[in-house]
Amino acid sequence: MLLLFAMDIGIHVFFGLVTQRWLIVLSNVPLQLTMFLGVNLWGAGTLYRPIAKYLDGTGDLADAIRRIQRLPQQSAILAFAIVCPTVAVNAIVIPSMFFAEDFALIPLGTILSRVAIWWVLLPYFIYFLVTNFTADLRTVLFEARGIVVPARSGRLLTRLIIAFCVAAFLPGGVMFVDSLGLQFLAESLGIEPYVILGSDLFVTFAIFAITFPVIASTFQRPINKMKGAVAALQRGDLTAKTPVQTDDELGLLAQSYNEMIDGLRERELVRETFGRFVNPQIARTILDHPERLSGEVREATVLFTDIEGFTTVTEAMSPTDTINLLNEYFEVVMEPVSRHGGVITNFTGDSLLAVFNVPEADPDHAANAVRAALEIERQLNGRTFGAGLAMRTRIGINTGDVVAGAVGGSDRLGYTILGDAVNLAARLEQLNKQYGSLIMVSEETARRAGTGFRFEPIGDITVKGRAKTVRAFTVAVE
Repeated sequence: MLLLFAMDIGIHVFFGLVTQRWLIVLSNVPLQLTMFLGVNLWGAGTLYRPIAKYLDGTGDLADAIRRIQRLPQQSAILAFAIVCPTVAVNAIVIPSMFFAEDFALIPLGTILSRVAIWWVLLPYFIYFLVTNFTADLRTVLFEARGIVVPARSGRLLTRLIIAFCVAAFLPGGVMFVDSLGLQFLAESLGIEPYVILGSDLFVTFAIFAITFPVIASTFQRPINKMKGAVAALQRGDLTAKTPVQTDDELGLLAQSYNEMIDGLRERELVRETFGRFVNPQIARTILDHPERLSGEVREATVLFTDIEGFTTVTEAMSPTDTINLLNEYFEVVMEPVSRHGGVITNFTGDSLLAVFNVPEADPDHAANAVRAALEIERQLNGRTFGAGLAMRTRIGINTGDVVAGAVGGSDRLGYTILGDAVNLAARLEQLNKQYGSLIMVSEETARRAGTGFRFEPIGDITVKGRAKTVRAFTVAVE
């Protein structure tokens, strides 16, 4: 309000300097002071009251948000209601009553054009001033309290048209009206025509210089905030949200950006959570290719491990010690599996089920499974766990078709592999005990793995649940 009052007084002083009609200027100042500093400040306080009450802890947030959203429009309406009678009294009533002789020298078109421009200019200028104020207020609420004032339905194009009218078209209209009766106006006021045009041009540029930065900042601020948030996001900052500062497409864009940030953070949280409870490869597959959850048939190599004599080893241990022992053991076993491209799909007690070539393709899956098994045995050899316990693990490996996908209920799913190839891997692991071996593989696995390993044939063996015998091999651990 002080800015508007100063601008109005400045224009009146300039009018006095040009025309030397100081009585008109002096008669207007008291009323201007009363209306601008009295009524406007009272009106501004009334409009701001719901916001102030929330900030001091006595008001409702919903009321404050609604008032913030409507404050620019309501302020413009209030200003229009104040400016209309004020300008009419200042420009027409007072001069015609007390300075009739001087007032008669000014053409009616000139008077009306100036009345009209103030009726339109001041309310819309106040609209942009208050828009900047609410943008700052929205930013403070967002950064200090995490409160987002949502954007209402607004049109950026409408604001641009208004901005053009306020900053350029309306002041230029004064020059146009004066130019229509320029000679008569100059003779009436006793000044040169160029003085009138120069005065109008000066006032136009003065108004433009005052209003343009205010209007431009209503567009520039949210854009700069958005640029800063996007730059932070490019650096990997998933907390880089931006306040919603306006009620137009820029505000809606800020809302959409914040929703995108929330989605990215949620997605990253899911990845991190899946990464702790599920193999990261499975997590990536579920997130990037959700259609695979419904199931797919793939050739794969299945690796099944089980600790030898685990029940006997742990029967005297506390539950906590047992869990700690298993965690230490699985840390050793999991690393070779993951490093060779295997995906661990299940832990069952002291057993581990891993698959190669699912969900990510691996043309060397059979050989990689055998390499992982050999490395597991090498790392366990001579190593102790917990209170000095040595553990041996038996491994069964088989290659064949499996069904991979998600199973479970509507609120909980687990990614698993199914099929006869999985069952055979488990049976081969159990047969290690009968043949005194540590790693047993099927004929298909040995064939697909190639000649880089020392496979020793066991012969055709009977497997529980199968009518036909299975040719199996052990693998020498060097």
